[in-house]
Amino acid sequence: QKKEDKAANINQDVAIKDLTNTLQHVQADFENYKKRVLRDQEANQNYAVTRFIQKLLPALDTFELALKHTTNHGEFVKGITLVHGQLHSVLKNTGVEKIKTDIPFNPAQHHALLAEESDQPEHAILEEILPGYMLQGTVLRPAQVKVAKKREQKNEKKQ
Repeated sequence: QKKEDKAANINQDVAIKDLTNTLQHVQADFENYKKRVLRDQEANQNYAVTRFIQKLLPALDTFELALKHTTNHGEFVKGITLVHGQLHSVLKNTGVEKIKTDIPFNPAQHHALLAEESDQPEHAILEEILPGYMLQGTVLRPAQVKVAKKREQKNEKKQ
């Protein structure tokens, strides 16, 4: 019986060593996997930033050309207009959309900076002060707007 117990103990020790060895390999493989995923994420992020900057460079070139024509007002304005269009094109192609301000006020997309008495419905957007932008439905920056407020009724006291 002792021989059998000894043999069973040896078999258990071998099994434990095999399982420990397997566990160590799995743990090492997982650590390597985590490191590889982090490296891949960083490489993908760097690639995305590189592609975005490459898309912006033509707008920067046009901007620099416009700055060379500061003495020629017409050419300067034309250059700035081209830069504006190129930048909006790059943003649109990247999935960035301008937040609409010709719609009713929405606090999730609009930030009211000013309120002005108006005949418009209360909280109607009267003016876009600074545009807002969204990326695939997520607000990057809310549109800053001026909204309508009700005209105050002047109460004339009767005496």
